[in-house]
Amino acid sequence: MPAIVVCEDDPSIQRLVRASLALIGCEIHIAADGEEGFALIESIKPALVITDLLMPKLDGIALAERVRATPSLAQIPIVFISASLTRVRDIIDSSARPVAVLKKPFSPVELRALVTRHLSAAAVAA
Repeated sequence: MPAIVVCEDDPSIQRLVRASLALIGCEIHIAADGEEGFALIESIKPALVITDLLMPKLDGIALAERVRATPSLAQIPIVFISASLTRVRDIIDSSARPVAVLKKPFSPVELRALVTRHLSAAAVAA
């Protein structure tokens, strides 16, 4: 069962992601802010990270850049979710290197398809 760390401060989005990904057999770990998320990523070394762009303590871009700067974590695929796609240029221009950006609101089907695609690609690469 692949582990996924979800960094999201909105409890309703946390529930949506957990319920959506449980259907495809993922082990979901939720962090309410970027600092907590990085600690989970370090300890779990998940197959995928899903992070909100705007979070307390450490935003999604800073979190992803910290992951990318950590050699043992640098290859973990990162997906951004955000209601503010006006900041997509910030994401693209950063060293965060996300594999995808998903706009809120998103459907559970869309999320599952995206996660399945990236977990499959990661399994082939491994």
